[in-house]
Amino acid sequence: MIVSNRVGQIKIAPTGPAIATARHNDTALTQMYSCYIQLINSERQAIWQRFAAMIMANSFLIGFLSKDNTTGIAIAVAGCGLAVSISWLLMTIRAWTHFYRLYQAAQAFSWGALPGINPARIDLPGSYTWWRDIVFLSALATISVFLILYVGLMYHFAGPPLMSWWEG
Repeated sequence: MIVSNRVGQIKIAPTGPAIATARHNDTALTQMYSCYIQLINSERQAIWQRFAAMIMANSFLIGFLSKDNTTGIAIAVAGCGLAVSISWLLMTIRAWTHFYRLYQAAQAFSWGALPGINPARIDLPGSYTWWRDIVFLSALATISVFLILYVGLMYHFAGPPLMSWWEG
């Protein structure tokens, strides 16, 4: 079997003679598959830890804005919130793209006489294609709420002069 990744291709060959009656004799393939599953789980955990950290950061910034209504400070904090949310959006898209690539690579594994045992091949409706994944779309919607909130706050505190550069 040849496993492709961004760096190149890894050829995995049986470590022992192929025996038609043997259930499985290729530990190298199993170990490689296990590494992919561990990477998938690690990426999933990092996505949600990052998500929680960004929710906390945005909550802190919004809490700060509710305590201090000084225009200059409010505009600066809203600008920081906007920057944090844009960064969050970019990190989320990049992380989910990486997650999907790892998952697709794990789906490519098969074990000769046992082709149907790969748990990564479970077909869940709407899963593992970002445009149909409700969890990914919900994460983007959450980030979008914060982006819209910060743009609205900047407009509220700065008024039309802030947007005058847009109009030309």
